[in-house]
Amino acid sequence: LDVREQSEVDLYGPISLPEGSKAQITQITIEDLNYGVYLNQFDEERPIVCICSTGLRSGRAAGFLRLKNIKA
Repeated sequence: LDVREQSEVDLYGPISLPEGSKAQITQITIEDLNYGVYLNQFDEERPIVCICSTGLRSGRAAGFLRLKNIKA
C-alpha cells in the first residue's frame, strides 16, 4: 500500500516490483485511508505492507489498519 501523496508519485515515480512478483501496489493517500474510504478493499487475512517516502505515514497507516483488524 503506497500512502504517498500523488505529487510525490509524480515527482519520484511509482513503486516498482521485481519481475514475477505476485504482489500488487495500490496508492491510497493517508488521508483517504484515515477516512475509511477504501477499507472494504482489504482482505483481513492477507498482510498489507505500507510504504511512503520516509516511513512516518506508512507506520501510521499500518497502525490504523491493525486497529481495523487488517494484518499490516
